[in-house]
Amino acid sequence: MHPTFLAGRGYYYGQPGQGPGRTVIAAHDYIDGQLVERWVFDTRDAGAEYIGQGNHQFSVGDVDGDGKDELMQGSLTFDDDGTALWCSGLGHGDAMHYGDLDPTRPGMELFSVKEETDIPYHTVFSDAATGETIWGVFNGRDTGRGLAADIDPRYAGTEVWGAANLNVWSAAGEVIGNVRPSINFSIYWDGDPLSELLDNISVRKWDWVNQREVVLLDAEGTASNNSTKANPCLQADLLGDWREEVMLRTADNTALRIYSTPYPTDLRIHTLMHDPAYRVAIAWQNSTYNQPPHPSFFIGNDMPAVAQPDIFVYPEPDFYGLMDENGDYTTDVRVALTVNLDEPLSNTYRVDGGSWTSYSGPFMVTGDGSHTVEFRTYDGDDNLLVEASKTMTINAAVPGDLDGDGDVDVDDRLVLIGSLRTCEGDSGYNPAADLDGNGCVDMVDYAKWRAYYAAAHRPG
Repeated sequence: MHPTFLAGRGYYYGQPGQGPGRTVIAAHDYIDGQLVERWVFDTRDAGAEYIGQGNHQFSVGDVDGDGKDELMQGSLTFDDDGTALWCSGLGHGDAMHYGDLDPTRPGMELFSVKEETDIPYHTVFSDAATGETIWGVFNGRDTGRGLAADIDPRYAGTEVWGAANLNVWSAAGEVIGNVRPSINFSIYWDGDPLSELLDNISVRKWDWVNQREVVLLDAEGTASNNSTKANPCLQADLLGDWREEVMLRTADNTALRIYSTPYPTDLRIHTLMHDPAYRVAIAWQNSTYNQPPHPSFFIGNDMPAVAQPDIFVYPEPDFYGLMDENGDYTTDVRVALTVNLDEPLSNTYRVDGGSWTSYSGPFMVTGDGSHTVEFRTYDGDDNLLVEASKTMTINAAVPGDLDGDGDVDVDDRLVLIGSLRTCEGDSGYNPAADLDGNGCVDMVDYAKWRAYYAAAHRPG
């Protein structure tokens, strides 16, 4: 399993007199420090019907439930193999929002606004797997902004609105108001599951009764980015609560500030960064026009229970044993794996290139020398997910045991005294007594031996 780097050029139709335009998307896997081509999509080969369907934004998620991510470019979505999964033909847009926007229907949804004037819909709520329009609104003009967020508990799912008019729609397509909230970002900020609004340098709560915004945070002394789009430097669940932090630059561009919610909450769900769709949404913040990240599950009023994600990490084992000042183990080493232990995951291990063995609990590695322990983690279908290795060195000689009999005793003191005040090359020099390794046996070595002797004979 390797991360994949996606890059694209061309999301407009061609300019007059310059041809029809072109869209190219390339996927490269990052393997052993190198980018290895996975696939390339080019409208010169795939067809002119895919030209001009891109947004000022990528979004990524498993839209069809096959366990692999698809790439949403706007009115065109690519399957994980680089082929066109669907194309709505609605052309270019400036904003889209992907997630479980309507938990009352199966699957994932995509809300987007469109720029072309000669299309049937400019505000469109669609099925993310098929591109089928669930409902849409004709505005007759460029709709340059759009936002999806659950700000009103009286209606199921998210509410959506666009820049072409003042209407607010429910996830079902019903007009529920004509006072439009701010339209740049939404954020999870206070203690309830509803979304708040992030615009410029303030976080605001939508008062659905009085149809107005109430300021919760005014980040005085900071500034936003991208002119009227008023984006933060970053918005993400950085600190491990499902609520999100806001990163803003100071107005004089000398520092970054991170703001976190001061509000307690009774809602307990896992960290948003453990959701693949949300995590990759933080990564695509570098893709042209910023939009707020959304998880693959619904957070809002009457939200369904959130399933515990299938999380696995690199299975690097923990080593337990006594170590010397050089980091070598002076005892046998107990090896334990503390990650990837929940079903359906399973693990195997091997030591020093031996046979792979099913891991059922901690085991011991013995014998002086260097040892490498490898672990592999598999899913419920025995597919290899991830592997890791870790190396140790065992030097089981007892510190202070100068005669090699396994004990630190008076005999070892006699060995050291017999070499005292000698250096390498001198008659009587014993390297075993040169405990600090400086080439001479002196009172420093004697003091170190006394400490070893005291440790070896300490009660208990």
